[in-house]
Amino acid sequence: GLQTRMLSNGVLIDRQAAADLKAHTCAIVQLSLEGMAETHDSIRGPGAFEKVLNAARLLREAGVGVTFAVTLTKGGAADLPRLLDLASWAADRIGFHRLVPCGTGKGLAAEMLSPAELRAAFEVIQRFKQEHPKQEIPLRDPLWKAYFTCAQISRHADGCSAGYGGIFVEADGTVYS
Repeated sequence: GLQTRMLSNGVLIDRQAAADLKAHTCAIVQLSLEGMAETHDSIRGPGAFEKVLNAARLLREAGVGVTFAVTLTKGGAADLPRLLDLASWAADRIGFHRLVPCGTGKGLAAEMLSPAELRAAFEVIQRFKQEHPKQEIPLRDPLWKAYFTCAQISRHADGCSAGYGGIFVEADGTVYS
């Protein structure tokens, strides 16, 4: 009775994988998308952007929901209007996360948004959300609450589901809650 979701870079999702995910009742696949082609491929490797778009198309054709997960970097923030437009026809949802420069993100520290750049990105996202109410854009970053307070917008912002609404299982079977 639990909803199953998968997080992926989309590179290995072909027609058969999409059908298998649907057959195993996977409801949503979250595909990492770092920006438009140049930005995404500079982080994920040449051709990765087209593979994400193909994975999104195949998943949706198979009846599996698609969420684009964007880590906000300087490049991704510059791509925001085009990313939001892309998500409006290629995905069911688009979510945003701040870059945390540790682990594999350590090498991207120079791409971290300043507080002013982050606020500007939040304003673009919020404006798009208001203008396109059918496009689902979950607001889970803890800083959304601070942004809404400062902007005097009385809208609900979610938080991360880890520990109270979801568990995460790595490919090797490691479980996080």
